[in-house]
Amino acid sequence: MKLSAGSKEKGKDMGRRKDLQGLCNDLLGSFVSRNNNLDGYWALGKLQRALEEPAEDRLLFDLKPGGRVPISFQQLNRDWQANLAAQCRRRGLPLDWIAKAELAARRVSSMQLECTLTIVTDLDRVFVAQQKVFVRPHDPEREYRRAL
Repeated sequence: MKLSAGSKEKGKDMGRRKDLQGLCNDLLGSFVSRNNNLDGYWALGKLQRALEEPAEDRLLFDLKPGGRVPISFQQLNRDWQANLAAQCRRRGLPLDWIAKAELAARRVSSMQLECTLTIVTDLDRVFVAQQKVFVRPHDPEREYRRAL
């Protein structure tokens, strides 16, 4: 009996590559949410603060292990690598279908970031989710720190 990509194999639902668009959308939605925590503060506020430097207009996170990341955001990158792997497992999507996965945060203005999640499959198909978010730069004097 031949199994199709959408059939059950050993009791587990197998995903399809086109399901990666939903994964892309959901991961980006979680990334821009207020629940994206870094050291007890909203991660996007910290990204906005880091992007105030004149040399930086964009931060790029490689969600596949081994990519380069700014040193102050290594934990954030590891968290999102783990999140990608966990979401793939939950959806029955083999991680090896993903050749490249990148999260980018680009400063649009002093009050806005544009966040983009790009997934490139092993078959060179590209899935993209993008969202602009209003966010002030991180200021520990004005913000309450979440309990860790």
